[in-house]
Amino acid sequence: MQCPSFLRVSVNPMKDLKVHRKADGRFEFSGIQGRFLGTILESMKMPFELVIAEDREWGRLLPHGNWTGMIGKIQTGAADIADSYIVITKQRASVVDFSTVYLTDNFTFAIKKPGPVSTSLAFVRPFDFITWTLILTILLFMPLLFQYFFRYKETYIFLFLRFLGSLVQQSTLANYDIKGFRPLLWRFFETVTSFSYSAVLLSMLSIPSKIISVQNFIELSEAVKNYGYRCYVFKGTAPLDFMIYNEKEHLSLLGEMVDRHEWYMNDLPLSDQIDYHSAVVDSRTRLLMVAGPEEWKPHFFIGRFSYYI
Repeated sequence: MQCPSFLRVSVNPMKDLKVHRKADGRFEFSGIQGRFLGTILESMKMPFELVIAEDREWGRLLPHGNWTGMIGKIQTGAADIADSYIVITKQRASVVDFSTVYLTDNFTFAIKKPGPVSTSLAFVRPFDFITWTLILTILLFMPLLFQYFFRYKETYIFLFLRFLGSLVQQSTLANYDIKGFRPLLWRFFETVTSFSYSAVLLSMLSIPSKIISVQNFIELSEAVKNYGYRCYVFKGTAPLDFMIYNEKEHLSLLGEMVDRHEWYMNDLPLSDQIDYHSAVVDSRTRLLMVAGPEEWKPHFFIGRFSYYI
């Protein structure tokens, strides 16, 4: 391959790669990736011009076979090289050549923390819906059982209130034929139920529980498919290709859903995009820089798969 005498460099300005033009017309680069690119161009000692992709994308394959962004500039001959954290993918490697790998990272997702469980619901949260349903069913059924098999003459409401009182460990049964009224099986049921409820309730009041959100890409895929969650990617970046062409079914499903609904986002603060039912997929390093180290602030990051630059 013949080396050109004039170099056309495609870049995508961002936080880590900023371009400043000096009074004498020379370019000055700042940011981690900008300094990296500046060092390369200085070492090559060649005149160059910057070619910025109008769509500000890294590279996305279009249905007709052309590419967007910086990959598209190289594909069409508008640029000779490109640099701005361009991730190596099998699809991109079919149209451009990549340098030696100099960085590895993981893709992950960020989603807003649901926060602690409301204390106003603490009295109903010790048991789940099925357990509460079973307890209520037993309470409704026991008065009928005692009226029919043990021939108790009291009304249904009276017996129901007696059982309810014994279940919450009230003293209303102290003078009411305890041995006959509460057979061993019922006493075991009310003791286990009341003690379990008290133990869980006290633990929840002592240490507030956190609402459980999606914990990995499998759960995120399930949430997007069945519960109306959304999964965003930065337009023209590599995560979409990694997901669409991934062998794992849950990742390919996520990629297809993103592509079908065009869940793309611009390079804006993540707080403007993420909510309790919307996740953003990007590199772990990038997301950590946005969120910061303080308990990962309002976002947390889980699940990962690797990529190379």
